Amino acid sequence: MSQKKDYESIYKDLTEIEEKILLECIKNNVSVKKNISEETIKKKLPDEYLIGFKKAIKSLLAKGLLVKYRPHNYGLSKDGRILSRRIQDTHQKKFYSNLRILVLVD
Repeated sequence: MSQKKDYESIYKDLTEIEEKILLECIKNNVSVKKNISEETIKKKLPDEYLIGFKKAIKSLLAKGLLVKYRPHNYGLSKDGRILSRRIQDTHQKKFYSNLRILVLVD
């Protein structure tokens, strides 16, 4: 999974709820050694994403992006951190693209 094209195919296969879960993990600086509980992730997600939460967690575990640390505690694998950073960068570019224009105008 170290090739760039593999990350692209995994990124394209992610559902919206899986992206949200990975974003919450990277916001909390989760790694293999620093984990996060299910309850913490659920608190941060909007209610509309809680319906498919368990299925998304199982899918991320199967893809190797999340690592089960203890029951109901998860960490991000190396590949999960790389992909989460990529998702975070794309979201920042999407949401803050107009901010650069505002700064230049002032």
